[in-house]
Amino acid sequence: MLDLIHLRVNLDPLSGTKERISGHYNPVFETRQILYVFNSRSTFMSCNRRVIVLVFFLMMARYTFGQVVPLDVYSISDSTPVLMYVYSKTPYDSALKEIDQKRQAFKSAYLLNAGDSITSDSIITAAGSFFSGALLRIAPYWFGTKWDFNGYTNSPGRGVIACGYFVSTTLKHLGVNVNRYHLAQQNPLNEAKSIARGDSVRTRRNVSPVELGKTVFEKEGLYFVGLDNHVGYVLSYRSFREFIHSNYIGSAGVVAEDIYSSEAFKSTSYYIAPISANKQFILDWILSKPVEVIRG
Repeated sequence: MLDLIHLRVNLDPLSGTKERISGHYNPVFETRQILYVFNSRSTFMSCNRRVIVLVFFLMMARYTFGQVVPLDVYSISDSTPVLMYVYSKTPYDSALKEIDQKRQAFKSAYLLNAGDSITSDSIITAAGSFFSGALLRIAPYWFGTKWDFNGYTNSPGRGVIACGYFVSTTLKHLGVNVNRYHLAQQNPLNEAKSIARGDSVRTRRNVSPVELGKTVFEKEGLYFVGLDNHVGYVLSYRSFREFIHSNYIGSAGVVAEDIYSSEAFKSTSYYIAPISANKQFILDWILSKPVEVIRG
């Protein structure tokens, strides 16, 4: 697998604008080409030079072949953050083993400090942040895996995968003790209830993505979101609200796109369950406790 960086610049993410620059940097190219997709010539002309300088600076200062830097946000200016996903040459199974080693380290620390509520809460909070990063670490392996309504592949880049199976399979691979088949076969609300682990599901109807971005997703972290007929993850980080999902539109498959411009994110109902900030979910993950799938 090639080391590949996906770069996106959102010029005003919270305004709901679709104006952005996307590009890829591939260190295999001898010319170190940066390829852009953009929908505004003025946008490209105003940001192109600074983006190129920024990317080359990052390549020289921070990035080495084989190093995994799953998500970083930098700023071209105070109002223009840059989101980067990195595709690593590290084998997928090796990445999962490293994640599980970290989970076991959290487990040892939690059990050692089980009588200290303050320390235990701090461990769970740190583990929640790590879980968000772990999902973002493995997501690029899945990018491009095609969607199919009946898809349930267990291997990124091979076969096809439905939206529910993308969520349940990645949770399973991260070490969540859940039956990926049973979870994926539930409706969006019951999937949200299962992941909520007793916490309340935030239901919103007839609201815009912009409103969700400013309210429900205001707190940084990883969320599960169920829509009318679709499910996925939402990452809230700085000004970004990323929808990571297996996109059924055009059978595009696994992608990450901002909620404001995603056609697949449009819905009359949203069922939202925090993941990284859900202490019970994270504790169950740490201790490998089984997730009860809510059926209906």
